[in-house]
Amino acid sequence: MVDAARVCLEANERLLLATRHRLKLSRRILYYPGLSITGGSDPDGAPPSDPAGGRPGHTVLREKVRQAIEQGRMPTREPVTLHGAVGVGRRCSVCEEPVTTEETDLRLYFARDRAAGPVVHHVHVRCYSAWVHTLRDRLPSPHWARPDSHPRSPSG
Repeated sequence: MVDAARVCLEANERLLLATRHRLKLSRRILYYPGLSITGGSDPDGAPPSDPAGGRPGHTVLREKVRQAIEQGRMPTREPVTLHGAVGVGRRCSVCEEPVTTEETDLRLYFARDRAAGPVVHHVHVRCYSAWVHTLRDRLPSPHWARPDSHPRSPSG
């Protein structure tokens, strides 16, 4: 009985260590997307895409961000808060594809003018990254948070 408990404890410790590692990587990708490795090209001049599922590449996403901003689906200001959760199929405000259960659904909360409750936009992590990069390129630095000043959640 003691040996079985020890084996279970060791398995739980390995799982906890792996989970902490994944969280650390997710935060790094979310807050510093420029650290990821990018580049290369696709055959026949096709636009780059994510090999994990044929998702649009960064150039295509930046164009979708531009369109989302022009069509009023995404704002051009920093969110008040940002939360992440497992996707449940809601449409991404940038690419308009569903955020599946295998993906993280980032919820961006924006204050409304003279209205109760925030406006909430659901986006993929990759779409959030493209949106942030697009805004940082378009707006002067005082209008957008520096990498070391991220939106804070109400709990911390």
